[in-house]
Amino acid sequence: MFRRKAPEPTETFDFLRASQELLAARNVKTMLEAALGSALQLAPNATKAWAVLREKGVDRVSAVRGYGTEFLGLELVGPWVESHPKISTNLTGDLFNPNLPDIRAKLGAMGLREAKQAIFIPLKDRGQGVRGAIVVDSYGDPFAPAALEALSRWGGIVTSSLATLVDMSTAKSLAWNLTLTFIEAIEAQDFTQLGHAVRVTSYAMAMGRELNLLPAEQNDLWFTAMLHDIGKLGGSNFDDIAIAGMGYNLLERVPELETPRAGILHLCEQWNGSGGPKALKGNAIPLFSRIVAVSNAFDNLTSERGDELSNTEALEQLRVDAGARFDPEIIGKLEAVLKQNKATAELRQGSLFPAQ
Repeated sequence: MFRRKAPEPTETFDFLRASQELLAARNVKTMLEAALGSALQLAPNATKAWAVLREKGVDRVSAVRGYGTEFLGLELVGPWVESHPKISTNLTGDLFNPNLPDIRAKLGAMGLREAKQAIFIPLKDRGQGVRGAIVVDSYGDPFAPAALEALSRWGGIVTSSLATLVDMSTAKSLAWNLTLTFIEAIEAQDFTQLGHAVRVTSYAMAMGRELNLLPAEQNDLWFTAMLHDIGKLGGSNFDDIAIAGMGYNLLERVPELETPRAGILHLCEQWNGSGGPKALKGNAIPLFSRIVAVSNAFDNLTSERGDELSNTEALEQLRVDAGARFDPEIIGKLEAVLKQNKATAELRQGSLFPAQ
């Protein structure tokens, strides 16, 4: 009787689908967790896995599978600095000895001294060098050479996906910070306007999170709020509807901001249909317009550029216009945000930028 040979890892693993899952990740941690899940499939004898990410020359554990969260954030030195994949049968020499005693103690407490073997896969690209590493540990049977080959191939895919995600994140941060700098430079010309866009954006983002907006939606809301007054570059002696229209026109050459552009155009629409420029009514008004309109009104009521009312007093005034000028649901979301019992300055901390 002939015994059928067990399939190699690469014969049953769908590299294309796994790669698509990486590219769908919204942040590095989620991507690395997905990468580790696939790595465990590619190394059948693997029990647990972890990944390090290099930032500013320091390697830290950034994702785990099978280990506790206490592993996350640990600074490590390991054989991935040698820039080639390897199966290690000597974790004492490869992982424990290069690290300081307190780090060795933490690794021991997590059970790594009991691991029989580990596969170290550097995440290396030509432009940036080593970005980090994927590590799979076996606490039982040894790894087959095919596992090293499969994981090496997977490491190349992870590195490319990671580079793409990091580059996208860098581009987003650049766009956000350039926009922030640009708006602050405009506001600095009139002291009473300084900080208005940041406040409006912070309130809008807090409400967006209450509405469970997706990261891409948060990004569009951010630009709608931050650029809502950009039409004032055309002059401040116009009514609000005209200023919104000029802002819409100024962004004509930026197709990436088409949704925020529409949000800006319809900022002066009113829930009951009595606004402009199109007399839209109710949910026909873009959601981002409705959110930013409430944020803008709240800042006008509470800041020194306006009436300097308390949060409670401002909410009472906004409720008067709920169902007429403003979307009642959005007023409710603002109220939910303010029930966190934070001052407006505290509310802004950590809530200005969209999720990634």
